[in-house]
Amino acid sequence: MDTSIRRRTSAYRVLLGVLFLAAGTSKLFAPSMTTALIASRGLPNAHFAGFVATAVEMVGGGLLLLDWQTRWVAGVLSAFVVAAAAIFHFPVVLVGPQGLELAFDVGVLALLLSLIFSRDNRQATKARPSS
Repeated sequence: MDTSIRRRTSAYRVLLGVLFLAAGTSKLFAPSMTTALIASRGLPNAHFAGFVATAVEMVGGGLLLLDWQTRWVAGVLSAFVVAAAAIFHFPVVLVGPQGLELAFDVGVLALLLSLIFSRDNRQATKARPSS
């Protein structure tokens, strides 16, 4: 295994893990802001959706840091990022100057996809015995 690939995927994993943990923590400490934003987009049951978003970000970030089932976790987080971008960030870009949020989502998605399709993670998955 090429050590540069292993280092790169480890760096992506740690970077994204910290990023998702920070995002989840911000939602955890400001639940009213989170539910207000979700409700402003017309989504039903904003409190539950806020709880789910917080849980996905915190658990997903933690699992990335622990390097547990990285490909699967990155897949779930990729779907989460696409949904969040479509619901919260893409409509804003069409009417306002906040295109950086969507660009950030695209960058995070690119890193998550690199974790999914990384040779390091594919071989690690095959090498680990299943229980």
